[in-house]
Amino acid sequence: MVNLKAYQQEAIERLTERTEKLLNNYTDRKNKIHVFRSPTGSGKTVMVAKFIENLIKETSHDLCFIWITIGKGDLHKHSKDKLKKVLGAYPPVYLAEEMFPGHKNVIEKTIL
Repeated sequence: MVNLKAYQQEAIERLTERTEKLLNNYTDRKNKIHVFRSPTGSGKTVMVAKFIENLIKETSHDLCFIWITIGKGDLHKHSKDKLKKVLGAYPPVYLAEEMFPGHKNVIEKTIL
């Protein structure tokens, strides 16, 4: 269980709402990209994890989330561990090298 601060909950709700609008209106060319920015230490990973959780609950669309990290070290592994901690078992969280050990053209839908 994650206790969110008011600003985090507000950001999650706005991001979920805007993304739902984007998913439901493919022809709106002005809103094809959403940028989520937040200061260092504000809980971005937790907020995005809760956003993913909310969007899955609220939308009827099939979704796939791809998390990309930059920088040195094992930031991608840290992000995976944090996402799994916040999200639990659903949705499943994998590293790309776990899902795509060789060449793969399709991401299969996981149904739990």
